[in-house]
Amino acid sequence: MPALLAQWGLAAAAALCLAGAVAAWLYVPLVGRTAAAGLVALAAALGAYDLGYRARGQHDRTAALTSQLAELQRQASETQRIAAAAAEREQMLFDAVGQQQEKIDAYELELARRPSAGCALTDDDLRRLRDIAGPDEPPIPPRRPRDIRAAGPGAKH
Repeated sequence: MPALLAQWGLAAAAALCLAGAVAAWLYVPLVGRTAAAGLVALAAALGAYDLGYRARGQHDRTAALTSQLAELQRQASETQRIAAAAAEREQMLFDAVGQQQEKIDAYELELARRPSAGCALTDDDLRRLRDIAGPDEPPIPPRRPRDIRAAGPGAKH
């Protein structure tokens, strides 16, 4: 009930003013017409104020909804842009993985054709493995001669 009264308060006050104006016109003998004219003017002012207040509230709600819609459209556009960039990145990674797999498969075939005589990896094999690993992996630095001498002839490297 208080919400309804707050929403319709000015309109109800204007209606009461009009009812008072009718009553003053009919039942107050001397100043009734003057009081009725004043109450009618007050009712008109309250009605006009209420109308303006409602129109401004509607305008504010419309502006807020328009602003929310614009923000949601901006977010949707940004989301679509991010999704397109992610799909492009995914395709690039998929292509890179396919290229790496082709290199690995080719290297496996080459190793399978060689006769198996222990560890027969050559310097070319190591360079090829480093190429497959890619530039993101830092190469393993070679051991310095003094480290090898300090380990001794029978030590494992």
